[in-house]
Amino acid sequence: MDAAATTASQRVRAILHASLVAPAPQIEDVAAQLATSVRSLQRELRDEGVSFRALVADARRERAQAQIAATGAPLSEIAFHLGFSEVSAFHRAFKAWTGQTPTAYHRGLVAQPVNRLAHVAVRHAPVDRLREIRVS
Repeated sequence: MDAAATTASQRVRAILHASLVAPAPQIEDVAAQLATSVRSLQRELRDEGVSFRALVADARRERAQAQIAATGAPLSEIAFHLGFSEVSAFHRAFKAWTGQTPTAYHRGLVAQPVNRLAHVAVRHAPVDRLREIRVS
């Protein structure tokens, strides 16, 4: 876990990024890793204005974007590794997250190879990071 992670959501994100595989980690497992109760973790996250479910979705989205950008793996394999039961569920979730299908997202990355990393880092930054960018 990142030593600089100070808020509950940062600590949860660090754990999720380190352990996001099928099936997705449960809040009970994350709370145990943080040596806190589920209720305390939920309360801390609520105080920060975020839910565990939203953090898991963010981690899945970030992992999906990274895997699509970095590998030629089939969507079925990516969906399975992210804990989706079917490719269609992954497809719907990815479109909800990014406004694009996974295939269109990949095509956009291939069409602009020079800007690939900037595209992933800025266009699809987590919501809290976008708030920081807008405020600055």
